Amino acid sequence: MNFLENLAKVSQQNKSLLCVGLDPDVNMIPNDRQKTVELIREANPIMPIIGDGKRGDIGINSLAYARTLFDTYGFDAVTVNPYMGYDTIKPFLDRKDKGVFILCRTSNPGGMDIQELKVVREGETTARTVYEVVAELTLKWNENGNAGLVVGATYPEQIHRVRQICPDMLFLIPGVGWQGGNVEKTVHNAVDSQGKGFIINVSRQIMYASKTPAGTQSIPSQAIRKMRLVTRQLRNEINSYLPSPPKKPARPLPPIESGRGAHSLRSV
Repeated sequence: MNFLENLAKVSQQNKSLLCVGLDPDVNMIPNDRQKTVELIREANPIMPIIGDGKRGDIGINSLAYARTLFDTYGFDAVTVNPYMGYDTIKPFLDRKDKGVFILCRTSNPGGMDIQELKVVREGETTARTVYEVVAELTLKWNENGNAGLVVGATYPEQIHRVRQICPDMLFLIPGVGWQGGNVEKTVHNAVDSQGKGFIINVSRQIMYASKTPAGTQSIPSQAIRKMRLVTRQLRNEINSYLPSPPKKPARPLPPIESGRGAHSLRSV
């Protein structure tokens, strides 16, 4: 199975659109416990793993990055930076079995410096923001159907605009949790026509749930319980805002015939 097929299967199994972001504090991890990808594979061989590398360089370098992230580290999908144009992300998109999330409207405040600039492309008269142009270009580049977009939960109106441009594209959404993104607004603006179309990444709110008030790590058993609790709460919150699936029309009842062995309906 490719990345999208794995994602759909695992998401359905877990009833979850939550992506747990692993931004570990190396000071809290023993030196012999750095093999994160291997441990995930042991727990669930088809669990999709996204490498948040934000790569994007001239072609030969991007080819090396793609090989390293996909083949050496074993990631199922990666994030890439489109600033240098199509030829810098083509080596990633050429891997048809992998997912490629292109930075569009990121969750950090500084993203406004460039992503909200208005531009007029050659031969056109209408000004659009840079992030809108990125969304439009991604539609054009998505020949293999494996491209997605990174849009930040801290900017729900921009999520809505990107969804208008890319109605069926998968979104990777950071910014919920410590960055202040609102889950309800995020879901309502990101959902596609099928009632899904996105995964919400949460990192520190889950990773650091196990810290004690003094800033130290809880003992392993308590840490696991705390992180699982926060994860379940976030998953359930996301699901609570998903649109209800359309109800199937009721099948009409067969007509009731009068006669032997049957009853007829009569007004009284």
